[in-house]
Amino acid sequence: MTRNGSTLQVTNAWAYEENIDTAAELFSDIAPSSKVSDEFIITLRKGRKTTQMTFSSEHRAHILTEANKHRNKFVMDSKSKRDIPPVYRAKKWRWSEARVDVLLSVGPAGLMQMDAQTQKVLATYYYKDIKEIIQPADTPGGMAVSYGTQGRLHFFICDKKDELLAQIREKAVTNIGVVVRAKGGDTWTLKHLLPNLLGSCSSEECIISLSEFTVKKHSKRHATLVNRTLCLTEKCVVERDPASYNVASAWLFATLDARDVGARQT
Repeated sequence: MTRNGSTLQVTNAWAYEENIDTAAELFSDIAPSSKVSDEFIITLRKGRKTTQMTFSSEHRAHILTEANKHRNKFVMDSKSKRDIPPVYRAKKWRWSEARVDVLLSVGPAGLMQMDAQTQKVLATYYYKDIKEIIQPADTPGGMAVSYGTQGRLHFFICDKKDELLAQIREKAVTNIGVVVRAKGGDTWTLKHLLPNLLGSCSSEECIISLSEFTVKKHSKRHATLVNRTLCLTEKCVVERDPASYNVASAWLFATLDARDVGARQT
């Protein structure tokens, strides 16, 4: 939808899906302009007729990402509807150094990590937030996705890595208008990557505890609550496994949005 910049009153709105108002124009597509870096084009469909409108915004990548989360609802032609995201089998290197079977799906807004058994989406790495993808020279099929402001590394091993990378880069440009950099070479090895999986939270001052708390964590990856040790350091909140004391994750204070959830609805 569009709103008046002064009053925030809705000026136009288009449904993603067909509804009872068959006379309405329906949202058919949204894509970045290939000519101007901050422009994007919205395509509307009414019967066989299409109309295009061009907008510009410094937040183009964010707008396109949010819209493409609903891409499967767009009213497209039959050829476009057959564009099913490709899925690749891979292994993810966990903080515990275990290698877990996962599925990687190249979605319209980001790379989706799914449970290999249930195909439930566990995480999405949005193209706009991928800083780069690093390919260690000593690990065939290895790729580390540097993600978010902290540059945390999510390390995967995929037999079809080259095809997967090509799909990621193509979707990022076509749907979001961003370029995902991929780099490798002899200077990048597993020995260099593993100590830096936490990105900017990898230094000692970020992970040495000043105080610790015993907590239970809600997670998509676990059917029941998980025991964790939540640590406060000079710069971060750190999540540790209480049995091994390994770091599971860490967040800089500046990136946190802590809220009191309160009573859960059942």
